[in-house]
Amino acid sequence: MKNIVITLSLAVAIITAAIVLDRKSVDSTSEPTIAKTLIKCDDMGRVVEETTFNLQANAWIETSRSTKEYSEESVTLVNYKSVNGDWVRVSKSVCTYDDENLISESTYQPKDGEWLLTSSVSYADLSNDETFEDILFDKDGNLIMSAQYQDNNGIISGLTKEEYVYDGGLNPCKKIGYAWSGSEWQKTEEQSLQYIR
Repeated sequence: MKNIVITLSLAVAIITAAIVLDRKSVDSTSEPTIAKTLIKCDDMGRVVEETTFNLQANAWIETSRSTKEYSEESVTLVNYKSVNGDWVRVSKSVCTYDDENLISESTYQPKDGEWLLTSSVSYADLSNDETFEDILFDKDGNLIMSAQYQDNNGIISGLTKEEYVYDGGLNPCKKIGYAWSGSEWQKTEEQSLQYIR
């Protein structure tokens, strides 16, 4: 069960990073983006690639892709966006684990054909962490909502939020994304999730 939660959490992080990096602003009067994501899994059921398509002019257009590589102690996530039909690297993160517990995360941005380290976080001591998460599971242990908030001197603001819908299986079939408008969450995207092996 921990592996499923960790894998699903990493999938959420990848999709969120791709959406957040490509989003300029939130317009509360606009309709949410309609999207679908194809998710490829390995023989162990771990997500190894996700490709997201947005509905534009009645056609499904590839907009973002994420890949994952697994080792015994780490997971490497690489995010791409589609630019004129080519996949351009957007970001990379390396998460390290100890007995399935996340202990550190390093984030990189592409620069001159190399990866430039932009941040590194250790989760060994979270006592001074200014961000926190709100996670909700249903009675079967399925993740149905994940939100991240920031506390800035007592003023709480939302960073990311996703809700998941299940069709009776172990994996979600739909994801709904939200962005913080300054005072509340605004729906920004709906995705159907399709799994392939």
